Amino acid sequence: MRSSRQGKNGRTLVVCLDPAAASPGACSTLNISVSPNAASACFLWHVVVMTSIPPKYFLSAQACAGILLRAARRGKKLPALLDRVLQQQADTQDSLD
Repeated sequence: MRSSRQGKNGRTLVVCLDPAAASPGACSTLNISVSPNAASACFLWHVVVMTSIPPKYFLSAQACAGILLRAARRGKKLPALLDRVLQQQADTQDSLD
């Protein structure tokens, strides 16, 4: 039997009560790929199935503005597409005010 919970620091604590259920310490993810062997890189959006996403998974305009603010404070440059989308979403809050 396994039990897990999210800690205060964002890490997940996993407790195995049955020694037979203990992880051997190795990665248990299958080593398969949907991309050709010749491909040099594969991005998540290349393999994600596009479908309608429930609104509860959307970032609010305030959350997008916060991400942009933290990146600026830390001197981090976000990828162009991510920066553009976050800026567009953050600007929707400005137009509502």
